[in-house]
Amino acid sequence: MSQRSRHLACLCCALALLLLSAASCSSPNPGTSQQATATSKPGKPSGGQPSSTPASSHTVSPSPTSTAIAACDGQLSDIIIPTDAAALGAPQKNGATVSCMYRIPQDLKTVDAFFLMQMGKSGWTFLSDNPAGPNSMAQEYFKGQSFATIILTQHGMDTHTTDVTIVVETSR
Repeated sequence: MSQRSRHLACLCCALALLLLSAASCSSPNPGTSQQATATSKPGKPSGGQPSSTPASSHTVSPSPTSTAIAACDGQLSDIIIPTDAAALGAPQKNGATVSCMYRIPQDLKTVDAFFLMQMGKSGWTFLSDNPAGPNSMAQEYFKGQSFATIILTQHGMDTHTTDVTIVVETSR
């Protein structure tokens, strides 16, 4: 399989995970609830906590002090997430692919700028940052034998919260 084909397969996987996540946030039956389990590192706020970053429609520079957590419970040590990110479920590993999801109490543009800055600092080569819908972006990177796709989606109607799906596929 060519690198381009693997990359497209990785992106399709990430989009499928994102769609499954969005579907699980709404309850199909009245009177029942389905809630994503949010976890966070000890001492860090979980989802629903107010962000110390002012939310606005303008891009806010990501704080350089909010870069202490490695993605997917440390499995992706070269992908850094904001400290106020809340994990949605456990990281998944399927063969050469690792994926995880977060809810970040910051607007889409701020989170987009954060990952663009941090991925470059961690040695990832930027490939693209494409709209994946009216309130969604898909960033693509490569580093060595790995391809990373980071999908950023506004959380429902909340313009101050972004859902993030990170998928990394490594060829060996």
